[in-house]
Amino acid sequence: MDEQRIGRVYEEHISNFTNWAEKNSWKIIVKKNENLNLSSKLLQRYDIPFEYEIFLKNIETCVNKDDTLWFFCADDYNETSEEAFKWFDFEEISIEATENNTVLSNKIKNYWSDHLPIIFKVKDRYEYYAINIKTKEIVYGCEPEFEECKVVANDFWDFLKKVITNSIAL
Repeated sequence: MDEQRIGRVYEEHISNFTNWAEKNSWKIIVKKNENLNLSSKLLQRYDIPFEYEIFLKNIETCVNKDDTLWFFCADDYNETSEEAFKWFDFEEISIEATENNTVLSNKIKNYWSDHLPIIFKVKDRYEYYAINIKTKEIVYGCEPEFEECKVVANDFWDFLKKVITNSIAL
């Protein structure tokens, strides 16, 4: 596929998602494929998948109408947003629960080093979606054992498609 065709495909994915979000009364702010400047803290830990970079370049804010579920965007990863939760909070909650057990704590850190959180939900319980950095699959997890997750999509575009078609209900 040539670059222009790839660009059109990505634009179509973003457009389909933003149309779905607007139709479902989400608070979404779209930007035009801007430069992406992410914190060194994030980039040292994660190799961001290309598809998700495209999303981050085009979406500034994406929150459900109840403010109980949100996609992490560049400002969230850079810790410049005003969200009460940080993208690494569920990892920190899990580490605190180990009560200084180094083996468990390291196991949790390793899990989160392979899983980049992309969505948090805080309505009835704490839930998240993350990208498995090694496989590019999207996983779902929830409290109390955040690190026990299940694969819900093959990649980020598959995930958005499932959201749009209500195969995954956000």
